[in-house]
Order: sequence, then structure tokens, then C-alpha cells
Amino acid sequence: MKKLPQILILLLIGISFINCNNKLKKDDDSSIIFNLEEEFLLRNSEKGQLKDQTFSISVLEINDSRCPEGVNCIRAGEIRFKLLLKNKKEEKTLTLSYPARGKTLIDNSTFGNYTIRLIKPNQKNKTVKSENENIGGIFVIENIH
Repeated sequence: MKKLPQILILLLIGISFINCNNKLKKDDDSSIIFNLEEEFLLRNSEKGQLKDQTFSISVLEINDSRCPEGVNCIRAGEIRFKLLLKNKKEEKTLTLSYPARGKTLIDNSTFGNYTIRLIKPNQKNKTVKSENENIGGIFVIENIH
């Protein structure tokens, strides 16, 4: 009887830990939910879905040719995001680019009733490739009408 409260406490802690871990896991169908005109981050192989489920965007590939920090390059390079866009009627693959060296160009494209904008990458280019594993793009989706 004296050990019953201790066992219950341990059991509750274990259940809490399992629930926390389940929230952190991503299954294949999970998406990052976003609202129109709000910035959101997508990394390679991630999918974002408009809150009303009428539009989705997936990052198929990221090509980062920007000059690494601390290196003198002939060409500054750019970062390109190959995207898959889907709505209930169609799908489209497109590439949006962001120039190196902090130029203020925002690349965008239209799809159905939406404008897709690449605001910027989420981090500067690093000198070591393995440090770029978490690189992604900050996007905004706007309604044309």
C-alpha cells in the first residue's frame, strides 16, 4: 500500500512522456498548417497546407549555390526552392529563387487564386555543407482576389 502512490506517480510521468513524444513525431501525412498572408517556414521534403485545406505546398528540392561566408567568390550564387503546389483541381511544379548577398528581390509566382512568395531563406549560407541540413525558406501565400 505504501508503494502505490509512488507507482502511480511513475505511471503518470511515463504516460506524460509518451504523449509528449507523440506530439513531436511527424507521420508521412503531416503538414505544417498556415494561414493566408502569414509567413511560414518549410524545409526540404516538408509540406505546408492552408488551414482550410484548399491549397498545399511541398518543398521537393533545395539547391543552395550561394557563396559560403568568409569566402571570396566570383559569383554570389543563389538559393532555389523547387516546389509542388496543389489545389483540389490541379498541381504545378515551380522553382522560386533568392539571390545571395542580401539583395531585396522577392521571387513569386501565381497558382490558381494564390500568389506564392519566397520571402527569404531561414539562414545564411554556411561554410560547411552539413550545417545546411536545416535550411529552408520563409514563404507567404496570398489570395489574388
